Amino acid sequence: MKTLLKLNLVKWAFIFSIALLTLGKSCTVHAQGLPMEKRKLCWGLEGSLGAKSFSLTSDLTQLDGVRMRQAGGSLGFVVGLSEVQLRPRLGFYYGEAGQTHSQWIDAGLDLQVYPRQLIRKQGKRFQPYIVSGLSRGTVKLDGMYSGEQTAPVPGKLIVTSLAAGAGFEFRFPQAMDFICLFSQLKYQVPLNYEASTSALNHTKVMQSMTLNVGISFGAIR
Repeated sequence: MKTLLKLNLVKWAFIFSIALLTLGKSCTVHAQGLPMEKRKLCWGLEGSLGAKSFSLTSDLTQLDGVRMRQAGGSLGFVVGLSEVQLRPRLGFYYGEAGQTHSQWIDAGLDLQVYPRQLIRKQGKRFQPYIVSGLSRGTVKLDGMYSGEQTAPVPGKLIVTSLAAGAGFEFRFPQAMDFICLFSQLKYQVPLNYEASTSALNHTKVMQSMTLNVGISFGAIR
């Protein structure tokens, strides 16, 4: 089973890498066809507040079927063109359900594509976008897993996931710099799990999604 999961992880990582290279090459070719003064990169930061929800499946009765809802946020960087951008992100979310407390620390790399910018070069204040990426999250669980426990037992799952979703930006008009408000909904499909304790070996994260609202800003050079 672990070998199969690792093969699936490698397969999806390869597919995502090819997608990145293809879009990067397309973006480079597209930029080479523009006048020099228009080929400018966006560099900046982003921050957001959000909510994450996911379900647990497990051989432990206390965890099986639990729907966890968390609140938190993320910080990240912005680099790319107005049409295609890379966004490394680090997020933290916390929540509880019954006697189980959970923390999700998520590190990932997202690729955002802006279709309207690819089709028409004129600047628009409202910009829908498509987002995809890979993330590696540490889910810390602190709960009562059996009737023999007298205190909550900590454990964690390390989840590698493929993410996909959509969002939109409102871009404030600026001469050189950019300031954007954004909202996005992203779904995560787990590819691989690692458990810190044998008690969680058969515990999985399912139906994970994250809603974020935030701001990004930076320079165009």
